Amino acid sequence: MNAGMSLVSVLVTNYPCYVSKAGVPSTMQPSGYDLVWNPRFKRFEPLVCPACKNQSYTLHFLCTGIRCQNCFKNL
Repeated sequence: MNAGMSLVSVLVTNYPCYVSKAGVPSTMQPSGYDLVWNPRFKRFEPLVCPACKNQSYTLHFLCTGIRCQNCFKNL
């Protein structure tokens, strides 16, 4: 078993991130998202669920709109 720690979370850092606009065409709920690439951690930032406003890496595209994993389970 291994454990690792990083003090990056306690630092206030300013660095450029790459932002791209993405749109999801839908007749029920048209929406646009900002896809943010974080070069410090080399990953995309999570998207915001339009229903519950929580951040999630997993979004489900339904006929009624876009939902995160937690909202999708509660349908």
